[in-house]
Amino acid sequence: MESAKKSYSSDQASYPDSFIQFQLLKDKVEFNEGIIQERNEEIEKIYKDVHDINEIFKDLNKIVLEQGEPIYQLETNINSSAKIVESGVQSLKEADKSHSKWLSKRNKFILMSIAGLSINAPLTVFFGVKAGIISGLSTIGISAITSIF
Repeated sequence: MESAKKSYSSDQASYPDSFIQFQLLKDKVEFNEGIIQERNEEIEKIYKDVHDINEIFKDLNKIVLEQGEPIYQLETNINSSAKIVESGVQSLKEADKSHSKWLSKRNKFILMSIAGLSINAPLTVFFGVKAGIISGLSTIGISAITSIF
């Protein structure tokens, strides 16, 4: 019986150790399950955040595409305006040349008329009115012809 007592008492002594080990393992498993649960929650949160960021980028892409059309139209209008302004500048240059020619012709006519009058006035006084008229008409004709060329 003593040997039975010893085996019983050694079983009692080892029973608390295996119970403690079981409890420790159970605690570790529960702890690890808690960590796994926390990680799963964090992974789900990251997944949700990535999904939200994806939606933001989709919305941003939509906004950029919507604004792209007015920007393209603005660029087209600017290019068109530049061409119109260039054409206007060219027209102004041509008008300036034409105006300069006209002023030049007008000035020639005025100068020739003044010269003719300065010559015709003494002739009219000296030769008479008929000669002055003929001389004046010829001077005007000459000044008109020279102003054309």
